[in-house]
Amino acid sequence: MKKINTVVALAVIAITVATACATTSDTGGNTAANPSEPTAPTLTGQDIGEANGALDALLEDALADTGVTIREYLVLRTLGRQSPRPARDFYDYLVGQRQLKLDASTAVDTVRGLEDRGLVTGVDPEATALTLTPEGVDLDAALAARAAPIATQVFGEMNPTDLQTAHRVLRDIIDRSRALRASR
Repeated sequence: MKKINTVVALAVIAITVATACATTSDTGGNTAANPSEPTAPTLTGQDIGEANGALDALLEDALADTGVTIREYLVLRTLGRQSPRPARDFYDYLVGQRQLKLDASTAVDTVRGLEDRGLVTGVDPEATALTLTPEGVDLDAALAARAAPIATQVFGEMNPTDLQTAHRVLRDIIDRSRALRASR
C-alpha cells in the first residue's frame, strides 16, 4: 500500500474478498452451475494477488514521475508512522513484510538509498533512531496526497459493511496463514 499505503492495499484486496463473501453466502457456499458438483474455493490466493497487482499498477501510475518506487514509497510511509525506532528493528520489520519481497541486505540498501537522497537519517543497523528527515516528511506527505485520490476512487462508493467484512476476512486469512506456517 497498504498500500496509497499498506492499509489501502489491503482495502483493494478487500474488494475481492467482499465480492467472494457475497457470492458464497448467496449460493450457500457452492458456486457451481450444478449445486451437487464440488467447487473450487470462491476466493484464492490468486484473487488476492490479482487485486494487489491491480492496486500496484494504480500506485505505479501515481508515482511515475516522482522518481520514487513503490517499495521506497512504502518504506517512507511506514517509517513516517514508526519513527524514530532502532534501525535493526525496522529492517527486521521490513523483511517480515513478505509482500515487499526484501531480504536483509535489500532492506538496508533501500533505506540507504533514501538516506543518499537526504530523506532519512540513522540508517546504520546499530543506530537507535532511524527517522525521516524534514525533506523525507515533506516527500512522504506529497506522495500520500498523490495516492489518496486513488483510494477514494476505488473505495468511495463501496458499502462500508462490505469493506468491514472484507477487512475481517483478510485479517483471518493472515492469522490462519501464519498459524499454518508456524505449525510446519
